[in-house]
Parts: sequence; structure tokens; C-alpha cells
Amino acid sequence: MNNSKKKIALFIPSMYPSGGAERVTHRLASDLSDTYDVTVITLAENSFKDTTYQQATLGFSHSKLSKIWSLLWGPYALLKYCKTNEIELVVSHMERANFIALLSKVPTVGVVHNYKYLTTPFNKFFISQLYPRAKKIIAVSQGVETKLQELFSLTNTKTIYNYFDLETIDNKLQEPLSEKDAELFPDGIHTVITIGRLVEQKGQDILIRSFAHANLKNTQLIIIGEGGKREELILLSKTLGIEKKVHLIGTRENVFPLLKASDCFVLSSRWEGFGLVLVEALAAGLPIVSTDCLSGPREILHDRDDVYGALAPVDDHKKFAQEIKKVMYQPTDAPHQTSRVKIFSKKEVLPEWISLLKS
Repeated sequence: MNNSKKKIALFIPSMYPSGGAERVTHRLASDLSDTYDVTVITLAENSFKDTTYQQATLGFSHSKLSKIWSLLWGPYALLKYCKTNEIELVVSHMERANFIALLSKVPTVGVVHNYKYLTTPFNKFFISQLYPRAKKIIAVSQGVETKLQELFSLTNTKTIYNYFDLETIDNKLQEPLSEKDAELFPDGIHTVITIGRLVEQKGQDILIRSFAHANLKNTQLIIIGEGGKREELILLSKTLGIEKKVHLIGTRENVFPLLKASDCFVLSSRWEGFGLVLVEALAAGLPIVSTDCLSGPREILHDRDDVYGALAPVDDHKKFAQEIKKVMYQPTDAPHQTSRVKIFSKKEVLPEWISLLKS
């Protein structure tokens, strides 16, 4: 009897720990390794170090020329690797990897993490031609799946939420603040906190304007993340006269002690596919204010009659400020917040992936 595991590959342009799709891919690869022989294939580098799955790169780079070349040569390179290594199925993540996998004609499940780039002329053409060929197109939220169906009339879609290992989160919540981070939380000061790359998508400029407009006493804003907008955000804080209350602290390997020490979590994104950080904030028991972008936040924070966070229109700093003020002055029901996380748990969601990949 042959007890060897089925060989599958997770395929993504690159892997670096600060990316949401990359963290999802890493987690999925690690967890599927119990059931399958898993390889994570990247077009460019892989910054994750993990012994539970194998790693391979097709040797491309992040240059514009290499990205174009990957669309031409990538399908052949992927097909050759899969044939050589007897890989039976590819789970691709993000549009470029989806296109290359489907062009390679290796059996493919494609994962769509965001709706934002579905309608660019280039992507629209390739999606319309290639996505119907996939064994299944997985959307990370119902909002993304609805958009795929509306735009391309796809009939092979399914929503599988991003998930979390709640035991791991509980362990991270128990870790103490570092000595350096403990200094960020002086006695008598309330804290509004956010996590995200400092880029246009995440809307920290709107958040800073909202924080200034709210004019909360004895309250600070902590922004965790790095990106190209850092200097612009620092300048905006100075222009608004709140630079002493706004702290851009860079990235952290474990954000949960900082979440646990804070009073309110905010997400000011202009668009999201899902919104991983909202689930992390719920796990920490925090009250939440988020923008009501097309997909993600409303699905996570509103469930029929149960509400787990306030929503404000995208790019409306005054209404966002109003919601922050409301939440900051209301008592927090932490058990209510943490109860929502169960539907995004590994226990609930991973079996959906295993069932899909067996079919």
C-alpha cells in the first residue's frame, strides 16, 4: 500500500513576512503539510524560514522587466518544475501567480486576495480568459467573490476566509511588552492603535486627520508598520500640530502585547480583500473602528444582529473621528469581541481547504 502524501505546491510571486497574502500562504503551507507534501514556489525570493514545507524559486526578480518576462517564461518554468517534482496541483496566490499557473496548464486552484486590481485592462483580459479554466477560484471574502461573479460571470468561485491559529494567538497575547514598548504606554494616557504598511491603501493619512479632528484628551495614536509614506505621515502630524501624540514605531514581530495594552483599534484602509488585522484586534478583545470598504471589514465586524465594530465611510475623516470618539467613551465587552474570532479559526477553516484539495 502506498502511503505517500499527495504532492501540491503553493505558488506566489514572493514571500516576505510583512505581506498579508504572504503570511496567509505561509500559514496554509505549514498547516497543509500534515496532510500533503507541500512546496512553496516563488517567482522571486522567499524570506520565510520554515522546515514544515519545502521551498523553491523560479529565479525571477522584482524588476519591471523580470515581471514581464515571468509572464512569458514563467508558465514553462512552473510546468517543468511541477513535472520534475511530480506535483499534482498548484494553489496560486495573487493575480500574476494565478495567470502563470493557469497558463502552465498545471491543475490550479487560484486565490484572489483583493478586488482592487481586478478591473485594470491587463488583469481584466487575463482574468476573463484564464479564471474559468481553474479547478476553483477562491475568494478570501464574500465581497471579493461577489465582485468576481459580477465582473466576469464566473461559476467556479468559492469563499474561504483567511484563518488564524487561536492557540498561537493566545500564547502571543501572554508575552509581556518589551522594555522599549512599555515606555509607549505611560499611566493616564489612552491609546488608539493601528497596524499596516505605510502605503496609500491603508489610509493612515485619513486616520491622522481623524485623530486630530477627534481631539481626544490624554490620548495617543500608535501606528505599527513601515512603508513609503512614513515621511509624509510625519509631516502631516506636524502640520496638524499633533506630532507629540502620534507615534510611528515601525514593525513588530509580535504585535499582540501592544494590542493588549491599547484601548481601541482602528483600520483606515481605502480597500481590503479581507482585513487580517481586524481579526487580530478582535482576538485581543479590543473595540474597533474601521472604514466600510467594499470587502472585508463589514463581513468581519457585522453578523446579522451582532456588531463587533463601528464602520465609517472611506476617506471621510470627520465621520471616522466621530466613531472613534463614540467607541473610546463606551465600555468594552472583551468576551463579546473575542467570541467572533472562532469562525476565523484554523479549526473551522482548514478543513474547508483539505476537503477542496481532495476533490
